[in-house]
Amino acid sequence: KALFGGEYDRDRLLGGVGTEFPASDVSYKAYPACRLSNVYIDAILEVVNDDGVEPRDITSVKVRVGQIPMRLCQPDDARRRPRTVMDAKFSIPFIVGLAMARRGLSLRDFSAEALRDPAVLAEVDKVSYVYDESLDLADPVIIPPGIIEVTTRSGTKITKRIEVPYGHPQRPISVEALHAKFADNATHAAVPIPATTVERVMELLDTLETSSDVAEIPRLLGGE
Repeated sequence: KALFGGEYDRDRLLGGVGTEFPASDVSYKAYPACRLSNVYIDAILEVVNDDGVEPRDITSVKVRVGQIPMRLCQPDDARRRPRTVMDAKFSIPFIVGLAMARRGLSLRDFSAEALRDPAVLAEVDKVSYVYDESLDLADPVIIPPGIIEVTTRSGTKITKRIEVPYGHPQRPISVEALHAKFADNATHAAVPIPATTVERVMELLDTLETSSDVAEIPRLLGGE
């Protein structure tokens, strides 16, 4: 009643209880940037890591975006030169350039230093965008696919289309990658967390269904 004035679909809320488990379809965000940008991160990392194309050999990267992701490309000048780390996490041109320069993307890559790094900005300046109406989806909740078109110094053109980002239930993140992400994130805690504690917390998280006391997890992370 507080949220919807009593207008709700009870069957939608309770249908499937005990037989359907939506939590098993949780989508993990593999990169610490706006979710809409993750398909473009996947695409550029495929080019520089899987395909082995050196960033220095790339002359341009065109990202094709639908209307909603296009908001993360405009205004062009501000997106290319974000003023804060938070601004950077919501700029597709900067994110793609940063991922290309670092050949990966983690929390440590989003720093005040990165915003001024000439090597990063040189890659960012290679990135442009174009609106592609085929990427507009009827359901605004669904993350739209992303397309990038890469041109190299030799004139080779590489097109990558990512339907869903890594970490989506259709492209599940590996346990190893999830552990690595958790461990890396833990290094940024305001109060340092010992590596042994991080390992123990991951063990507990991996075996929640057999845990007799899940409160052990916040106790450990709180330094008890």
